[in-house]
Amino acid sequence: MQRLFNSAMWDAEEVRDDLRSYVVEHIGDETSFPENRDKSAGVASQYAGTLGDTVNSPVGVFIAYATNKGAASIDRTHYLPAEWAEDKDHRLGAGILEAVGFATKVELSRQLLERALDVGMPPIG
Repeated sequence: MQRLFNSAMWDAEEVRDDLRSYVVEHIGDETSFPENRDKSAGVASQYAGTLGDTVNSPVGVFIAYATNKGAASIDRTHYLPAEWAEDKDHRLGAGILEAVGFATKVELSRQLLERALDVGMPPIG
């Protein structure tokens, strides 16, 4: 392994880009849980990145904190599809509070990040 590190030639930016693509493809910003019950909160026919397909499932959005010492999941939220946000009876049947509205997965990710920063979580640079 040491010989590889000392003698291998590679483009650091290309390796970075490959790694970033791999992480986005395989880890991504969401986790899906295949589900067929229509009373489970947020279940809808939607694209599930971890499954690589459109399936009947709820989706969770997560945020992790990572440094060279390690990584840990620090927050999460449940994605509520627009059709759920607009259907009061369906929401009540699944126990979803009226105050919970629709937000895209990107908006939810931003909220998680803002919440972490608001409590003093130092950004990684």
